[in-house]
Amino acid sequence: MSDPGLIDRYGWRLGFAALDGVVGLGEGRTPLVSAEVLLAPSGYRGELYFHLDFVAPHGSYRDRGAAVAVSAAKRDRRSAIAPRFDDERSRAVVSAYAARAGVSILAVGDDAAGAEALTLDESSETWRAGLATSAWDVFDQLGGRAPEHHYCASLELVRALGEGYAALRREGCASSVPRLELASATPSERGHAALLRLGVPATATRAAAVEAVLAALDEQRFQAPEAVVLSLPE
Repeated sequence: MSDPGLIDRYGWRLGFAALDGVVGLGEGRTPLVSAEVLLAPSGYRGELYFHLDFVAPHGSYRDRGAAVAVSAAKRDRRSAIAPRFDDERSRAVVSAYAARAGVSILAVGDDAAGAEALTLDESSETWRAGLATSAWDVFDQLGGRAPEHHYCASLELVRALGEGYAALRREGCASSVPRLELASATPSERGHAALLRLGVPATATRAAAVEAVLAALDEQRFQAPEAVVLSLPE
């Protein structure tokens, strides 16, 4: 039996009724860990958290998009999905969820024009809705509040986070939305050491993302007691 995962938590917001057609692999339980131990050198008296996006069945925020998109396809009785993403990893994650759902995958070049086939890419509404749940997860783990700043290393995720936080504001749950920033920097020894200090497995992409936030702290871009969140990539 599949684990409904994030749709079990947010299905009402995503348009699912009674978990109809839900496909889950336990995605959506992304730890939000305090990184305030890293603030001492800057003297910043606010909050710093890392959202560990790589803690997912396939090690990526893409699990969120795939879970919602494939569940919607199954709910709507689509017999096949044509993944048309620019990156191979997104296609692979969608294929894994489709296999669990019993939905066929159409290869590039196969005819996806039929009414029962769903073409899926980065612009698809259900894919973006899945990624947007990352914002709701952070909001919930912060006790029902949005951070003042949210950094992540993917432009695709930056856009989806914006949609997620905007939805919370429209619903009256959040009084404001965070400033969203692309965490772009060169991997550094400082970023690598920070990850190890927190007990987080270090990679070049994660070290680069952490360096971007540490550099912002050096430049005093935040005003205490603002909360800063970094979504750590795979």
